[in-house]
Amino acid sequence: MDNQVEIKRAVDACVSITGYLRVVLVAIGLVAASPVALDIADLLLLREGPSLSAASAAEKGPTTNRPQDLIIGKWWSMAGSQKVMLEFAKGGAYTTTVGGQTTRGTYKWLDDSTLELNKTQKMKVTVSEDELTMTIGNETSKFERER
Repeated sequence: MDNQVEIKRAVDACVSITGYLRVVLVAIGLVAASPVALDIADLLLLREGPSLSAASAAEKGPTTNRPQDLIIGKWWSMAGSQKVMLEFAKGGAYTTTVGGQTTRGTYKWLDDSTLELNKTQKMKVTVSEDELTMTIGNETSKFERER
C-alpha cells in the first residue's frame, strides 16, 4: 500500500506535464488508455533514459498540401520543461522522444483526418505546413514543425 501512496504523490506532483503528454503516450502505444495505465504514464514522464537513434533523420518536410504528405518530418512541443519530439517518416514509421526516451511505432492514415498508431490507437489529426494537432478523446496536443 505504501507504494500506491507514493505513486499517487508522484502523479499529483506532475499533473501539469502529464495531462498534456498523456495523449502522446497513449498514441505511441507506450500505455493503454486506462486510469491505472495513465498513472504509470505519469511516472514514466519523470524518468529519463538513454535515447535511441531517430528513424529516417534525412526525411524532409511536406511536398504537397495533403495531410499524408504534410505530416512527414519533425515536430516539437513543450510540456512544462519537457520537450516532446515527434518524427514521421514516409512509409508509416514514426518516433516519439520525451525526456530522452525514444520509442518507435507505425502509423496509417484511415482518412484525411484520422490516424491509426501501432495498429491500435485512433486519433484525429489536423496538419498544416507549420502546425500538427493530435486529439484522442478530449485530450489535444499541438506541435510545431522543427526548422
